[in-house]
Parts: sequence; C-alpha cells; structure tokens
Amino acid sequence: MSPLFGLQQKRQKGAAAGRFFSSIRLRRWFLAVFVFFIVTATLAMDFYKVEELKVGMPSPADYRAPRTVDYIDEEKTEELRETAARLVEPVYDPDLVVNNEVLAELGQSFLTIRKIRSQTDLEENEKREQLAEELPFIMSDTALDTLLTLDEMRLDFLEETALELITSALQGGIREHQLAEEREWLRTEVENLSLPDSETELLTAVTTQVIRPNLVFNEEETERRRSRARMNVQPVIRTIVQDLPIVREGEPITQEHLDQLEALGLLQKVENIWAKIFGLALLVLAMLALGLIYMYLFKRDIWNNDALLALLGLIIIVNLLLAKLLALIPNPLFGFMIPVAAGSMLVAILLNTHLAILFTIVMAVLVGLIVGGELSYVLVAIIGGLVGTFSVSRLNQRSQLTRAGLLVAGANMVTIVGLGLYGLRSWQEVSLGAILGIINGVLAAVLTIGLLPYLENSFNLTTAIKLLEITNPNHPLLKKLLLEAPGTYHHSILVGNLGEAAAEAVGADALLVRAGAYYHDVGKLKRPYFFIENQVLKENPHDKLSPSLSALIIISHVKDGLELAQKYHLPRAIRDIIAQHHGTCLTGFFYHRAQEAAKDQKVAEDDFRYPGPKPQTKEAAIVMLADTVEAAVRSLAKPTPNRIEGMVHKLIKERLHTGQLDECDLTFRDLDIIAQAFVQVLTGIFHHRIEYPDQVDKVLEGEGEDGNSDSEQAE
Repeated sequence: MSPLFGLQQKRQKGAAAGRFFSSIRLRRWFLAVFVFFIVTATLAMDFYKVEELKVGMPSPADYRAPRTVDYIDEEKTEELRETAARLVEPVYDPDLVVNNEVLAELGQSFLTIRKIRSQTDLEENEKREQLAEELPFIMSDTALDTLLTLDEMRLDFLEETALELITSALQGGIREHQLAEEREWLRTEVENLSLPDSETELLTAVTTQVIRPNLVFNEEETERRRSRARMNVQPVIRTIVQDLPIVREGEPITQEHLDQLEALGLLQKVENIWAKIFGLALLVLAMLALGLIYMYLFKRDIWNNDALLALLGLIIIVNLLLAKLLALIPNPLFGFMIPVAAGSMLVAILLNTHLAILFTIVMAVLVGLIVGGELSYVLVAIIGGLVGTFSVSRLNQRSQLTRAGLLVAGANMVTIVGLGLYGLRSWQEVSLGAILGIINGVLAAVLTIGLLPYLENSFNLTTAIKLLEITNPNHPLLKKLLLEAPGTYHHSILVGNLGEAAAEAVGADALLVRAGAYYHDVGKLKRPYFFIENQVLKENPHDKLSPSLSALIIISHVKDGLELAQKYHLPRAIRDIIAQHHGTCLTGFFYHRAQEAAKDQKVAEDDFRYPGPKPQTKEAAIVMLADTVEAAVRSLAKPTPNRIEGMVHKLIKERLHTGQLDECDLTFRDLDIIAQAFVQVLTGIFHHRIEYPDQVDKVLEGEGEDGNSDSEQAE
C-alpha cells in the first residue's frame, strides 16, 4: 500500500468517525432536550392550581397571611354600588307630539258627532248607525240617542269637560306601564261629576280611548345618572393581619377568600406564571446538567450509550408522571405514596448504584416541587430512595426485590412518624401518612418487579439478577450441557472461576464473565464427541476426517452456540461472548495437518480461521484468555507454579501479538493483572498433578504459527 493511499484511507475513516460522532451527539442533545421539556411541563402544571380556585370549591390547602395588607373588598363595594344605582329613578322625557295627537283625536271625535247631528236628510236611526260606525269608541244605543238629542250647549260642555280631563292627565305625564292606571283615574273622575248615565258613558268612552303615554324612557341619561351614583360610592377597605388564617384546607372558598388571596399575591396572575415557568426551567436545567456532567466525568460507559441514556430519561419521566398523578389526589398526605424508590431501584439495577443515588436526590427535589415545596415529602423520598438503592446494590435474585420493598416501607414509616411527631401533627394524620408510606414501599417493589423484565428486554440489558438466574446449575441449558457434554461443562466451570477472578482484579463485570464462561462452549452440544474433553474412549473421530472437515466442525461450535443461546433466550451480552470468545484465531493443529497433506499445494488459511468478531469488551477478552489458558494448562503433565506461570504469559502474549485483543479496552497493565489472577487460581487447581515429560515439551513448543496446540481438538 502506498503512503498516499494510506493517508487518504485514514482521512476517510476520520471523516466517517466525525459524522458518526456528530450523529451520536445530536441524538444525545435531542434526548436531553426532550426530557427537559417533559419534566418542565409536568412541573409547570402546578402553577395553575391556585388560579383555578373557584367560589364554592373546597380549599386544597391551608392559606395564611404572610404579611399585613389592606385591600378593597370588591364584593361588598360592588354590592353598595349596585344598591346606589338601583335607587336612581329612570329618566323620562315628555313627548309633545303625543300630546297634540291626543288633543286632535279628541276634537275630531266631537267634530264627527256634530257633523252627523247636522245631517237633516238622515233619519234618527240612520244617524245612530252612522255614529256607531264612525266613532272610534263603542257606545250603547241609549247613549247614541242622547248624543243626537242633546242641545248644542250641553255638547259643548261635555267636550270642554273631556278636554280638561285629558289635559290634566297629560300634564302629569303618562308612562307606558301607567296607561291602565290613567284610564282608571279618568273613569273615576267622570263618575265623580254625577252626570247622567248616557253623558257619563260618552265622557268615559272618549277620554279612555284617546289617552296615550306621553313620556319616553331616556336610557342614556338614566345610565349616566346610575354610573355617577356608582362612582360616588367609596370602596370598602379591609385589613388582613399577618398570620391570620385565610381559608383552611377543605373549607368552601368564598369570593372574599379569593379577594384576600389575590391581595396577598397568593392567587397567581397570568403575567407572573411565565416568570415562574422560566425560573422552574432554570432549576430543571441545573439538575439535568448536574446529572449529565456526572455521567460525562465518572460514568462514560453510560454517557457513550444512547440506549442507556434513553432508559434513564424514560425512568425519570415515568417516575415524575406517576408522582404528578398521585399529587392530584386532594389529600396532600398522598404525597407520601409517591414511589421514588421504584425509580431508584431500577436505576441501581439497570445502570449504576452511584447514579441511582444522584437520581434519588434529583427526583426528591422534583417531587418536592410537585407537592408544593413541602420538605417532609422530600425527606421521605430521599430516605426511601436511598434505602431502596442500597437494598438492591448486591442483588442476587428477584425475590430479594420484595425484601427491598419492605425495607423501603419500613424506612418510610419511621421517617413519616418522626416528621409527624416533630411537627405536632394529629395522630390521625400520622397514622394515615405511615400507612401511605408503607404502601409506597410495596408499590415500589411491585413496579420494580413488573417493569424490570420489560426494560431488560427492550434495552438489551443484562442485569445481575438475569446473570444470576442463568448461572444457576438448574438452568435447562446448563443441565443439558452437564448430561450430554460433561467434559465441556467442567471445562466451562473452570473457565468461569478463572475469568471471575481476573475480572474482579481488573474491575470488569465478574458476574458477566462467569455467566459468559458457563455458556461460551454450549455449541459443542451438537457434536460433543468431536471435542477431546468429551472423548471417554481413546478413539478420536477426527482421525477419520479430513483436516478441513475437522476444522469446520470445530469452528461451527460458535455458530451452533449462538443458535442455542437464541433458542434459550440468553441475554445479548452472553451471545456476544459466545461469538467473540475465539475471535479470528486459527485452528492451527488442523491447518498444519492440511498443509502436510497438501504438500506443495496452497491451503486457504481463512478456511481454518474462526469468523470472529474479535472480543469487543473486557469481559469477552477475559473469557477468551481464560478459555485458552485453562485448556492449555489442563494438558500439562506436571503443572508446577513456574510452568503454569510461563504457560499463562506465553498464551496471553500470543493472543496479543496475533491481534485478538486489538478491539477491546484492556491495557498492558490489565493483562499483567489478569495473568497473575490466572496463575493464582490455576496453581491452586493443578499444581499437585504428576508430569509427563513428552507432553510438556510438546505443549510448550506449540504447533502452528498462532501458537495453537494439539489441545485445540478440544477447543
């Protein structure tokens, strides 16, 4: 490869890595912003609680005056203003047109009477009929006959009398609703004149017919006078004394309560809400930043894993929404039932114990904001969450989650009782709070037990509980391995012991190493007797097979193991160890046999090499090394401490020099520590055996350029 081509390839790799890093960073920022907005929005809903208070509803809490303040009693002031406005008489204006129309109609009535009386060509009965038809009012025949027979002076008198009555009525002013009253007054006045019945009937009919309301309602002037009356009423000033109870929890709210809360600034205004939301957003941002900085500095494995960050965000959101849901219950004591410990235990089990401690503190503060800043709820959340975290820090089976829940319940109960006694609460409140604290612990255990399997599967996580379950000797696949491939089973147990000791020494996941070691060779179950540790008789089936076919069978145990792992639902981390525990090593024994058989013909090395991938993690690399050294040391005739140590260092160096450890994060110091751990365990197991010199020389010399010995037939 030319230097120029190599440089170009490095640049392309660098650019690709830059794009990949940018995408990871983008996803991380998106997740952080999403969690930030969900948390802030959930907490901000509390700001509308006081503003939503309405007259008649029970008060959700006790309210006291934080200071002395004067305020206007709007309800009483408005009541006095309405009274003053009602006392203002409506304004009516006289309508002169109506007066003229009424007088004209009255004159026209008497003019009609005179005209008909003067018609000499009509008979009396014809005149009577014409009068009845043309007059706008109804009269009896007797009255009509009287009109026809009255002398002119008497008719003039009746007209003048009617005019006086109408004029008098109009001068007093007549409103719409007074018309019936005015007509009754006219009837009474006519009757008081003591006239003959026919004349009384005439005056009554004509005056009540023509009279109409002559006053018009002036709405504008009336409203002006009423407004002036309202303005003249002085506001009613009241004083709220500091520490005076405004309204107690559960007491029906009145308008006076709302006025007092608003005067004290306890009733939120819309313009203040945005300022409080902004302040809350800053608090949430500070807490999230604290968590992110902590993970960046001390938990880089979580920081660099999008799935784990998403899991943490999901636990935060679910825990917070559950807290918000319980906080909606009118009784504030139900804040003691918020199961912060459930989230703490999930974080401790799925992610990290130290991160769970930080999670507990942050969640307790958020819960405190949800329940109105009451310190007692924060203390219960912190103590319960920490007890839950510590209870599951060394969890080795799911049943212990129940014990953890009971410990949380007990811690909650003690804390709540202590707070109740300190705050001089009633025994009823303390008892209810303690019961809710116990329910909190039980609920935390139920949620953790219920959610844990789903979170494990959804995020491809392998928890300590899961690992302990699959390392149980009664696991179906391990029992199958013991019965059908006992040599492989015992080899796997020894590899597990070796790997666990080495993992503990370098700070790797010892439990994962042990579990991976137990299952790394389960693929040998398909053809157990093709592997030397399971060959009871001296006959070796590989003696009858070609080297290429033997190599294919040996190499296939990795693929077969992955199929079995999938069938038995082993975790992803275990499947990765199965796939990586041989890396891309060469089956040197069969490769050299193939070369010998081929003589001058070229043998394809790739046909005798494991497909990989190479170990990607410390744990997979430790299983590879433990598998290699256990098989080799087991084949030593006289495994003295010095020989064991020499063999261990030789094999680790060979794996290092052949590039099998290039893709994991083991350091040279880690390899030295691993070698020391291997030597210590192997010396305790094998140092008492008797040496067979010819086998020792053969093993130490090795066969194959990759340092693979004859023992590969068993591997």
